[in-house]
Amino acid sequence: MIPPLLFQLMILLSWSINALAESPAIAKLNCPTHCGNVSIPFPFGIGTGCYLDYWYAVTCNSSTPILKSINLEVLNISISLEASTILVNHPVLDNCTAGVRRATVNFESSPFFLSDANRFTGVGCNTFAYLFSNNSIISGCISFCDKSNISPEPSNVKLRDSGCNGIKCCQTRIPSSLKLQKLNVSLSTIIFKGEMQGQNKCQSAFLVDQEWLGNNIDSPDKAQGLKHVPVVLDWGIHGSSFDSTERNSSKSYTRTSDCSRVFANISTSTNTSTSTRVHQCSCRWGYRGNPYLLQGCQGKLLPLI
Repeated sequence: MIPPLLFQLMILLSWSINALAESPAIAKLNCPTHCGNVSIPFPFGIGTGCYLDYWYAVTCNSSTPILKSINLEVLNISISLEASTILVNHPVLDNCTAGVRRATVNFESSPFFLSDANRFTGVGCNTFAYLFSNNSIISGCISFCDKSNISPEPSNVKLRDSGCNGIKCCQTRIPSSLKLQKLNVSLSTIIFKGEMQGQNKCQSAFLVDQEWLGNNIDSPDKAQGLKHVPVVLDWGIHGSSFDSTERNSSKSYTRTSDCSRVFANISTSTNTSTSTRVHQCSCRWGYRGNPYLLQGCQGKLLPLI
């Protein structure tokens, strides 16, 4: 016969195991939770009534999720204590002429910001790549070709190890103090007398998730052929939309989630200045799930006493 105290402890342990086994909801009720192998948590959603507002609407085309508001493929959406991020597949700017090419990365007015987990990267011979914002250069780099070309990089050396240090590839940070939503990219060729003959004349420039680049590209030559690369965006909820989230239907639920992380970007044009203010939420320590949903953070265990 099982002693009463041991029996009670077994029941509590069983409840705890069941609580761990049940995954907290990530999407609204009766809404798709995945597109292909990509999880789609609220406030993002697939289908009418499944997302918070226009910015978070996702279409699922042949198992490929597309964030409609910025028309980019979604590779991953993350909600954590550290940060809320979305990984998107962003086009690369390339240049195979002796001229100058420019492009604009623009997320203004959206709840998406360029993360400092990205690095600005230039690839190719005699490449001059730089970023400017509000008519000021904020970052840039130059890469050259090793004229001797005697000892190619070992195939097992990744860009993370070699540092992308200026030979066929250069890399720099974007200012972490700025919450950037718009950047202009410029890519041009520096021509020295007698050079560029017999060399690949194409260059490319792009923002890219530094971790992905270091783990997946093992030489500048392979980086040169890229057409799209993963870019990390920080995201949150516009202040104007924040009070309409489900979690705010219950003030008592703030015991399990926290939305105190707020950041803003100020964009200045010729005559106007606008501020984009967003809230980021996370489950409190000991809870897990989706803090943007009512009862979305669950899983704290009962003490076994």
